[in-house]
Amino acid sequence: MKRYLKQLGVLFLLFACIGLVACGEDEGPGGDSNGNSYSHNPGRNCIECHGNLKYAGTVYTDISGGSTIAGEIIVITETDGSVRRIESDGSGNFYTSNGNPGGGYTVTVEGNTVGMVASATNGGCSAGGCHDGSSTARVYVN
Repeated sequence: MKRYLKQLGVLFLLFACIGLVACGEDEGPGGDSNGNSYSHNPGRNCIECHGNLKYAGTVYTDISGGSTIAGEIIVITETDGSVRRIESDGSGNFYTSNGNPGGGYTVTVEGNTVGMVASATNGGCSAGGCHDGSSTARVYVN
């Protein structure tokens, strides 16, 4: 019985560590990013872990995804005319828990409009197959 409890304790600890390493947080952050805050994992699909976010991604200094850049204003225009202005944080990430990406949208950073190759129904800009740098350009400044 002692051995069983010890093994159970080790398994619990292992799963707890995996949960912490996987993303770092459960749901948060909430609200909007800003230049005075910092987040983690630039370039990853934020919404994968932070399901409360409506739009999220990373902004880079150039199309190749060189360096991330803080303090850039990302303008998201939804098809219904709603406009969201979000500032990238100290890590180059931008996010908001406001909006409705399901209706479609465009994203502009310093005059550079990032086109959608398909109808966008999710605001996870860095999601696989989207602006992850593989087949579609990253979100970047001009």
